[in-house]
Amino acid sequence: MFLMEKDCILYRVNSDFQIDTLHSITPKRITYDKYDISYMNDQIIKISYKWLDPIKVQDKIISREPKSVFLLYFVQRKILCCFGSSESQIGFVISKLEKKTAMHLEKINLFDICRDKFINEDSWEFDLVNIYLLQKKPISFDDYENTQVKKIKINDIGSAELREHLINGEVTSFTYYFNERKTYFYLDSESVVSFPDVVKEEVVYNVIESLSDIV
Repeated sequence: MFLMEKDCILYRVNSDFQIDTLHSITPKRITYDKYDISYMNDQIIKISYKWLDPIKVQDKIISREPKSVFLLYFVQRKILCCFGSSESQIGFVISKLEKKTAMHLEKINLFDICRDKFINEDSWEFDLVNIYLLQKKPISFDDYENTQVKKIKINDIGSAELREHLINGEVTSFTYYFNERKTYFYLDSESVVSFPDVVKEEVVYNVIESLSDIV
């Protein structure tokens, strides 16, 4: 999907997003930075931003590694969704946008919002399939992977036990199923959303739009 980005973080735009200001994101002399803007419709703007990240050895640049992020801006909702292969890449571009456009972006704590929906038993179009629980620190290296995080299927526990895990702050991530589009997606405690590699772009848009409705 997209440019092989794996992570997605949602931001609330607390000021006007002037697309024209993207022309000044980087100085003109830096020719290896590139962005592309396209309009899906009058409500969704697609932005692709690419740059070459310097690789240094003993403070000397020996090469440059291509990096990229992909952004979706939902105009009416004023929600910016940023896809990247790592949170650090996403943070780099978000910081760059804020600095160059004087725009304030607030990371949306989507994990807490979704957790509270289940605690309050609010209805939702996504089905919670699995939760992952943080376990006690492993006592040896051999059992590290098995005891660090435990996967629990929702069908294997009752609503009271699920509620207890959520309230106690033991859950590190969720797995959801979107019935309408027949796809899974994942949400971790840092509010990073991720999708299966084979998911179609239009399905991702549908999921993000639905998530933005609750924030």
